[in-house]
Amino acid sequence: MIQIFAAIALLSLPDAPSATGACAWSRLPEAEQQAVMTAYDRGMSQGMRALSQRGADLLAISQDCTGRSYLPPRWIHAAIASHVIQLGASARVEREKGLSRARLDRAWDEASEAAWSCVFNNAAKPFGIEGPACPD
Repeated sequence: MIQIFAAIALLSLPDAPSATGACAWSRLPEAEQQAVMTAYDRGMSQGMRALSQRGADLLAISQDCTGRSYLPPRWIHAAIASHVIQLGASARVEREKGLSRARLDRAWDEASEAAWSCVFNNAAKPFGIEGPACPD
């Protein structure tokens, strides 16, 4: 069950946002990536603050990734932040529980539709969206 709940932080977005986030992140210099991840290790809010300090650079980089100049900057920032949150969450789960990102992804891929619904219902609660209770 821990694998399912850990997967909440690792849910993939549709291909375009996920690819945009990963692409822009991969083009940020490694030292900058490390600075953001070091801040993230101290706390998610610190990591997001460190990421937002690089916002202008990431927006400029992201145009090569999206091939579009008209996407709202908030969407680009959200895609990149989502990617960083997934990296940080999976690193923490691996350190604390010994579960690799690959193992979590595999568990998610193999989960039943009821398990997916349960995860989505629980993940939506912070946004005030209440779904049916999980059977397990």
